[in-house]
Formats: sequence, structure tokens, C-alpha cells
Amino acid sequence: PTPGQAEKQPMHIPFKLGLVGPSGEDMALDLEGVGSLNTPLIELTEEKRSFRFRNVPNRPVLSLNRGFSAPVILQENKTPEDQLFLMGRDRDTFNRWEAGQSLAKNLIISSLASLRDNLPLPQAKGYAEALQNTLGDNTLDAAFKGLMLGLPTEADIAAALARDVDTDLVRQARDHVRSELATALKEKLLAIWPETEERGAYVPSPEDTGRRSLRYAALGLLAAGAPDIAIDLGQRDLASASNMTAEIGALTAMLGIEAPETHLELEKFYARHARDHLLVDKWFALNSYIPTAGAAARIEKLMGHPDFRLSTPNRVYALIGGFTSMNLSGFNAADGEGYRVVADTILKLDLINPQVAARMATGFRSWRILNEVRRKAASGQLERIVATPNLSRDTFEIISRTLKG
Repeated sequence: PTPGQAEKQPMHIPFKLGLVGPSGEDMALDLEGVGSLNTPLIELTEEKRSFRFRNVPNRPVLSLNRGFSAPVILQENKTPEDQLFLMGRDRDTFNRWEAGQSLAKNLIISSLASLRDNLPLPQAKGYAEALQNTLGDNTLDAAFKGLMLGLPTEADIAAALARDVDTDLVRQARDHVRSELATALKEKLLAIWPETEERGAYVPSPEDTGRRSLRYAALGLLAAGAPDIAIDLGQRDLASASNMTAEIGALTAMLGIEAPETHLELEKFYARHARDHLLVDKWFALNSYIPTAGAAARIEKLMGHPDFRLSTPNRVYALIGGFTSMNLSGFNAADGEGYRVVADTILKLDLINPQVAARMATGFRSWRILNEVRRKAASGQLERIVATPNLSRDTFEIISRTLKG
């Protein structure tokens, strides 16, 4: 029920589906009362209806809402085995990706529970095998394979948990799964590297863009299981990079590796592009993503950099916005330092540009789903901001709403 419409009427939902056979083939759709369907589409127009398919020779796995034919949320009773099957074999790439994301999310959450309760960590063997099938499928393009190598973000996991979130455990659990996959797929990931290297001048074609996407997705995953190898490969690419995609791709893959080489390559990037203000913005953003310990102190130090100015909105969005939106464990550190640094920045910004200050204040919007230690630290900083005399209307409104939830 919603205001003005207490009783919801059925919507007309166009719903594409497939019955996937044991080898990944699509079975013929012979709908009782209709006959053979020329297109894999049924239409939902009633509150409840059953569809019966005839002449189904083997148990199929249902591939529902193919191509995201309708903007709806599905509640399914698929087993993990069925999801792994679709992830590794479904011809519909949307559902293949969706199955992978759902499985990865469950695997990360299971790992988090094991870390919290000091239990053995779950293995990712089945998931790795499904990924192996995807990487070896010659009917799929490189861009899609790169997409499949990406796991749900830390923010995705926190949103799925929705309460008492320990962001350190979220990061550790996700890193565990990535490390498992990198170890299992190491040889395949290494094989991708020579297969995707640059050949000739840079071309912004879909094919070349997809090839680069796969290359740096593979490097990013490899960094989780074989950091020394990933550093070596990343530095080689950076030394010979002929385009910005290569530079940013290699650097981003290295950010999760706490090593002198990571910081060295970041400084080299700055030295190469110090006169390009857009790339300096990107440099600040890359620094803000680094998830390792002491993130808040690094942000505070970078705010003293000669090229950082609170009066330059894009620079603030790059460093402070990148920190609050892309560095879940750093911003939400249990000691509250991430909240303090951002709150201090909001108060300084409010005197210069209230609109930018208000935008940065939205970084606190998910504080209620965190665990008690983090909620207390976040609410303390929010209350400090809202109690500040002469606070702008923009910032006061955002912080007040955030506190009220």
C-alpha cells in the first residue's frame, strides 16, 4: 500500500524466459494452451497465474527475466547448484552475470559470518569452476568476461546485510573470496595477459575497449592472490603505457596491494601529469580509494598537498567524495577517524561553498546500517556538525535528515 493507492492492481509485465538444458542449450518452449512460442516471452497480466510447458525431455534450469525484460525484483527458489549452472552456461548474458553476482554475494556473506564466529572459511571451488567456463567460452566477448571477474563491491555487501555492519569484516571476507578465486584461476589469468596486450596504435573500438577491460579485470583479481606477480605486470604496463586506459587500469589494480611499488607508481603518475588538472583530480581519487590501514590519516595529509584546494569543487569530489563513496572500510574505520576527517572538512567547506559541503555530507547516509561502535562514532560527528553555529541551510538540512534516518 502507498498513499492514494491502498490496493495495488496487477501490472502488465513482459517476461522473457528460457528452459536451459543439461549442456546449456535452450529447450523449445511448448506452452500448454498456446503451443510453440516463436519468441521466449510470456505476459503477466493477472495477480496469479501458472504456466505449464510440455514436451520437456530433461529437468531444465529456469532462466527468468532474460535481458532484464521487466524492471522487477524476482524471488526465486534456485539452488546454489542451479545458479552455478546458469553462471557457467546460460546463453543469456544478463542472467549469467546476475547468477554470478548473487552467488558471490552469498559466498562473501558466508565468509564474513565465518570470520566473525572464528569458523573455517568457505571455499570458492564451484564459483571458480563456473568462472573458468566463462573465461573459456569463445562465444562470449572480452568485455563480458571482464565484467564476470568483478565481484559485488563492499558497499553492495553492506547494503545486503543492512544492519550491524562491520566494514572491516566486509573487506576481509571479500578479499578472502577474491584470493580464493585468484589462486584457483591463476594460470588462466596469467594467460589472459599476453592475449590482451596492445598491438599497434590505440583504437577506441568496442573490441579493443573490451580487451582492455578484461586485461585489467584479470590483473585486479590476480593482485588478490599473487600480489608480487601483479605488481611486476602492472609496473611493466605502466612503463610502456601508450594510453590513459592502460595507466589507470594498471594503477587501479595495484591499489589494494600494500607495497612501496604502489605508492611509487602513484607518485610517478602525478609527476607525469601534474599540469593536467583533470588527471590531478584522478590522482587524488586514486589515492582516496586505497583501503589499507591509516586511510583517514592519508586523506588528511593529502589535503595539505600543494594541489589540493577546498575552493576547487572537483578536487574535493575527487578526494573526499572518493573516500566516502569508494573506501568503505577506510571511511568507516572503527576508531572514527574517517568520520572526524570528513566532518572537519564539511565544516570548513560550509564557510566556502555550502552546496559542496552538503554534497559531501551525503557520505554519511548509510550510518544507521553499521554496527554500534561505528554508529556511535558517526552520530557523534553528525551531531557536532548540526550543532555548529551559523551552519548553512543546505548542510543543516542534509545532516538533520541523515540523523533522523
